[in-house]
Amino acid sequence: MPPRRPRLLAASALALLAVPCAPGVGAVARADVVTLTTGRTVSGTVESETADVVVVRTPNGKVTLPRRLVAGIERQSKGETLLALARERAWADALDEAEALLRRALEDEDPGVVKRAQDELRALEARRAKVEKLRPQATTPMPVPEGARGEPTGARTLQEQLDRARWALEAGDHNVALRLLRPLVRDNPDDLGLRYLLGRAHELGRDPRAAAAEYRRVLGPTFQTDDRVAPWLGELARRARAGEEVARTSPGVAPGWQRIETERFAVYHPFPSVEPWFATEPEQALDDVLARLSLQRHQVKFHGRLQVLIFEGAEAYRADSGHEHYQGHAKRLLAPDGLLVVIRAYPDQRFYASTYRHEIAHAVVALIAPRTPGWANEGVACFTEPARSRAFWRRIVRGRKATGDLPDLFAFFRGEQARGGDVEAIRTYYGLAAVAFEALVERAGSPRKALALAEKIARLGPDKALLDEGIARRELEDTIERLSQDASAE
Repeated sequence: MPPRRPRLLAASALALLAVPCAPGVGAVARADVVTLTTGRTVSGTVESETADVVVVRTPNGKVTLPRRLVAGIERQSKGETLLALARERAWADALDEAEALLRRALEDEDPGVVKRAQDELRALEARRAKVEKLRPQATTPMPVPEGARGEPTGARTLQEQLDRARWALEAGDHNVALRLLRPLVRDNPDDLGLRYLLGRAHELGRDPRAAAAEYRRVLGPTFQTDDRVAPWLGELARRARAGEEVARTSPGVAPGWQRIETERFAVYHPFPSVEPWFATEPEQALDDVLARLSLQRHQVKFHGRLQVLIFEGAEAYRADSGHEHYQGHAKRLLAPDGLLVVIRAYPDQRFYASTYRHEIAHAVVALIAPRTPGWANEGVACFTEPARSRAFWRRIVRGRKATGDLPDLFAFFRGEQARGGDVEAIRTYYGLAAVAFEALVERAGSPRKALALAEKIARLGPDKALLDEGIARRELEDTIERLSQDASAE
């Protein structure tokens, strides 16, 4: 029986290390640091030592350690004690307490202590970032409905329950999503956002009838007898919950509209028949965009399929969108299950070669670089267009430079240049955006780095952002000048 006692003492001692610091931890003085054979440490005051045990009073209470587990005892300064206590709290995953102790150590008179505290703070921040990255959570936030009722299921709060359900949908786990969403919908039957998510969980679980029933409730009474398949109804419900008006006469709903489904796209069109390439074109355009941006498919995960509404002609497109001088546009909205991108366009001579790629690029950038400023958003989209289109934008810049109508580059970066309401002003904006972004790619080294630099320009201003990257204004302007003179593909 005697051999059992040291093991019990060791377990209790280690357990105490994981207990949050007591209020008295604020008064840190010089301490004894007991190093265990496992590498762990216990900081406090050694009250007694015998051949069998070492008794240490710590901020969390008295700890009795078997002598065979003790590798050594060291008397430390106040700063050293703060560092030791911080390591113990970090070991116990009490990261906030560890940070507070390390910040107090920064005030120590010993430069060595200060240096180690700085190093350990950086390590602590890296660990905290890793913990946050690995924590299951949905990509985009969604607050629990105001006034939501019910007791949390599988979580501490209703918000956590909703977050876990949405993360389960992103991870493809319909069982977990259903288990968490059913009680939420049961207790809040009138919340259409929750009903939409429940429909998504049913669809993910290959129960199209249950999914369609939830989607019809979201869409309202006029859709109760609608016999569309669940994915079609789900996309309409998603648009509705993201704030778009979806009625029986809406594009994608009205009589005559048809739907073609691919891996990443749902293409809606009003044409009686289409060629086989019509269905493969968006996937090819996506592949071209990803190749241009040096991305792989697995690096871009859309929330559901991208919805593409192709109108019969310019008149129908403009009547729906109100855009007089554009061939297409991508609308980005926040749906209950994440980012929703709806592309609207009409099939003019530029659509399949350029417009498709331009608008799909907007959808990709919304995922990989959501803080990209407006000019760079258009610039990177132009960057993914075919060579002939890029040459057109270079020609625009060259012409505006010759007539003295090219905006000041840094004012443009600061957002002081409007897109304008006529064709020529719009072309000026897009042309400078296209060539300036291409110049950033050349100076920064890659499209991804250029996007990061564009975001930094928006955050810090062009002067400081470019200076931080070692890029002189003159160098960038010279690069834009050289690119605009490139006549290839014209």
